[in-house]
Amino acid sequence: MSAPSVCHCLISGGIGGIERLVHSLSVEQYRHQTVGVLFGMTGGVFADDLRRQNIDVRVLGLKNGFDLHPLKLSRAIDFFKSYEIVHIHSINYVFLIAGLLSRKRMVFTFHGLTSLRRTLNWRDRINRASLSFSLRNFVQKTTTVSRYMEDVLRKTFPGIPRIDVVYNCSPNIPEFISPRSIVRRQTGVTEADFLVLCYGRLVHNKRVDMIVRAISILDKTHKDSGVKCLVIGEGPERTALEKMVATMGLKDVFRFQPFTDRIFDYINAADLCVFPSQWEAFGICAMESIALGKVPLVLEDGGGIVEIVSKLGMPEAIASDVSGLADAIERFRTTPPAAEDQRVRCQKALEEFSPERIVARYNRIYVDASV
Repeated sequence: MSAPSVCHCLISGGIGGIERLVHSLSVEQYRHQTVGVLFGMTGGVFADDLRRQNIDVRVLGLKNGFDLHPLKLSRAIDFFKSYEIVHIHSINYVFLIAGLLSRKRMVFTFHGLTSLRRTLNWRDRINRASLSFSLRNFVQKTTTVSRYMEDVLRKTFPGIPRIDVVYNCSPNIPEFISPRSIVRRQTGVTEADFLVLCYGRLVHNKRVDMIVRAISILDKTHKDSGVKCLVIGEGPERTALEKMVATMGLKDVFRFQPFTDRIFDYINAADLCVFPSQWEAFGICAMESIALGKVPLVLEDGGGIVEIVSKLGMPEAIASDVSGLADAIERFRTTPPAAEDQRVRCQKALEEFSPERIVARYNRIYVDASV
């Protein structure tokens, strides 16, 4: 049986985790089946790259998730007509309504639930109730990206009969990665320094402040350790983090810079990637580190990101608190795992997340949704 044609739907084509997953998934699926991608609000770097690979891409130009302009809704319905499956990756009622009106079979993937991070207001409650109703009555298959998220969703939406867990696939590594020495020099880091890298959207649950506190401990106990930290990303926490770094006297240790679509250059240049996130649905950043053969360091209450790192079989890569994080950074600095051991462990772990395996898993779900 041939794989069903599929249209992926998401908010934008920027450089976030969901966008990176849909990009990898679409590129792999396009080798064997018809694929289209519909962006609700804006395109972006991944949208441009998908077009270069001859994947059909459309942008609706929505103002928000409730922009039910008849012309935009009509454009979505027309686009869906070319596909058997509508695979929705973002909570957006335009996608749901267009899928319903076009009478397409729908698959909905939860990549996270942002309202977990705040007290629910009346709008959140209405959104959850309407989404729960849609998932029970109009969506044929519901999936999510980790066992952690499966547990969260079962508590949040108890009426959904079944939730399939399909991990994100390993990322597409660019053909060219800038030499480590050049990137470190551009970053102001010497070869003798131990470079810690953290990247992502700078919001509360990423807990980058834990890295600041951990390195502050090391700065007091191992003054000449040569630890440097590069934080890549933007978000509402950046100003507070920069102020915290200055207050702790660590301005010479930390450097902040905006996000880049050349993130693999910096992973390659780093000695250790650290992601102390909480409530992480999956953690594509950890997967990207593993893809380059580097074991990332995470916190035990990180959610889905811990599932990824635990597959490496290295409990020393999972810390419990700030003190444990400081100890782990120092341990990786002074007695790092052998490069070959890291490479082998990472390569073995990636097998479970290979694009071929994830595409096959989704295609089985698409077939089930078509019945």
